Amino acid sequence: MSSATLRFPRLRFRNGMESAPSTYSRVLPPSGCANGGSRRLVETRGEPSPRALELANEGNTVLVLTPRGLPSPPTRNYSGDWLPNVRAFLLGRNLPAMRAHDILNGYQILKSRPNVDPAKISAEANGMAGVWLLMAAAVEPGIATVSLKQTPHSFAQAFESPLTRDLHSAVVPGFALHWDLAGLVAPERLLWNDPADWLGHVTPLKGRFAYTPATQ
Repeated sequence: MSSATLRFPRLRFRNGMESAPSTYSRVLPPSGCANGGSRRLVETRGEPSPRALELANEGNTVLVLTPRGLPSPPTRNYSGDWLPNVRAFLLGRNLPAMRAHDILNGYQILKSRPNVDPAKISAEANGMAGVWLLMAAAVEPGIATVSLKQTPHSFAQAFESPLTRDLHSAVVPGFALHWDLAGLVAPERLLWNDPADWLGHVTPLKGRFAYTPATQ
């Protein structure tokens, strides 16, 4: 089956608050011969990305999860995705923590599918979505591997910087007093590509991080 003929349902679930934004997920069945693998992609856009279609064409069952309040209008403002964060605050909730919980719900959806091997569930995210994925993977050891790209690497670095963008989309009150992002998931479960600062710039770091080679 080609990617042009893929058909998949769109699931919608709420967190119990009538005024809270909804979470959407789409399951892409494997094309051709399934290999038993499964991937969960955390997206900030409304439609499955080319990466999601590529994984499905490789024989993976793919769950494309769009956490609550997304997609949001693109902006270059430093305030970033401020509106849903303010709405959650007015409801007495923390949006980054709720988005991490959405990812945990997505894991349960994927795990419950009959053609999915629970031991082979991996997850991927880019940018800010990687922060929510790290929080979810820290409390769910069933997520076999986590792959990140251009995700901010440290809360400490944000607090030391004079300027950040969209920091409120990642901060959970009291969290940084006990943990930082790079220590949430064991190295053997984590592939972290092109770590970024809080302005979205790729940052050269030593250790577990990997970098995309520059092209001329």
